Amino acid sequence: KFVGSSSQYNPDFASLLGWIITDGYAMFYKKKPYIIRISQVKSDTTQQIENLLNSLHFLNKKYVRKRMHTLPNGESNSGIETIFTFPRKISKQIIQALNGSIHRIPRWVYIAPLEVRQHLFASLMAGDGTQNGTGRGGRPNSSIFYCHSKELSDDIQELCAGLGLRATIGFNQLWRVYISYHGHHYVKKRNIQKEKYEGKVYDITVPNGTFIARRNGRMFVT
Repeated sequence: KFVGSSSQYNPDFASLLGWIITDGYAMFYKKKPYIIRISQVKSDTTQQIENLLNSLHFLNKKYVRKRMHTLPNGESNSGIETIFTFPRKISKQIIQALNGSIHRIPRWVYIAPLEVRQHLFASLMAGDGTQNGTGRGGRPNSSIFYCHSKELSDDIQELCAGLGLRATIGFNQLWRVYISYHGHHYVKKRNIQKEKYEGKVYDITVPNGTFIARRNGRMFVT
């Protein structure tokens, strides 16, 4: 099974894209990516990736070696690294699905079915996220996604907005997206202030009456 225009909405394929965005990289030829690889050092997630590739029937070569690696929180640890390498034909189709940007979420994802976006989000968090506490039903109270790219942190925040999750961007050595799973969000009185203003005031009109804006790394519906 190969990736085609009709199969980009396959939830399993969306999961694979999440692993590539977080733990994948490309081999280049004449400044263009042509071979995709996924590197993984955690045994449980390595098995998840292997099961996923089997369900997609994607051919790949697996290579195992010892390696020192850096965890999402910046700590170093030694372990076994597994590298999955895709042949050129599959790599080409993956690159096309990612619009040529290996570490960005492609725009078509944001209008994809909910299940596709949920699968992508789950694999992104499994790749470069951490969980804080556990709420009802085993769901985490909050999570943090770590990355080196400001653009990717913007993508994650936009994805969260479409999933009904509150996400705030911060930076401390790495870009961090702080994600809350609580269903209700509040504006505290101490965070509201009045400001004197003279000049023009602009109003945006959209078909459904609301739009999403962002200020100081926080998104809100207005």
